[in-house]
Amino acid sequence: MRENLFKNKKNIFYPILILTLLSYLPGCLPFRIIVLRDPLTPEEHLNLGLAYERNGEFDPAIREYQRASKKIPVAYLYLGNAYFQKMELEKAEAFYKKAIKKEPKNADAYNNLAWLYYTRRENLEEGERLALKAIELNPLKESIYKDTLEKIRELKKLLSPPSSLRLPSSLRRLECRLLYPLLSHPPWIRFGESPQIVCKLLPNG
Repeated sequence: MRENLFKNKKNIFYPILILTLLSYLPGCLPFRIIVLRDPLTPEEHLNLGLAYERNGEFDPAIREYQRASKKIPVAYLYLGNAYFQKMELEKAEAFYKKAIKKEPKNADAYNNLAWLYYTRRENLEEGERLALKAIELNPLKESIYKDTLEKIRELKKLLSPPSSLRLPSSLRRLECRLLYPLLSHPPWIRFGESPQIVCKLLPNG
């Protein structure tokens, strides 16, 4: 009985002794646990990203927006804007959609995605719906969003041949192409003229 008690005390004593010795010899430990803390808040990352973006430094801006997006959903909108200005439109579209998903009441996200579709000359029906939704969500910016809506509707008309040119297919076929300036500006800065459509009638076959 005494021998078992002595063995139990030894089993407890030796681990305690080893841990005590190691606590006095930190330099001898085989590893250290280092915890790195981000010195900046998400808001500071967002503001830093905006500063980079204003200087045209889009890659550093994107890095800061990504860090901010962990806590601030509006950062996804800024990621879309940054990629838009880099003309990486697929990534911009993905982040605008994510911004809408994270913040369904963010009217700017709807408007900028609508403008992206206008720039790419595709999904114009969806772009029109998005612009209308932006107006509904934030009437205070109606003039900005209405401009997007009107541009989309103008483009839809240009892409639809006039009724006078819609001849029976057995007689003629209509060949059209768009002439439009390169849009290199982000969706909140709009310069340049609307695209023009040039059509000509060709013999069938």
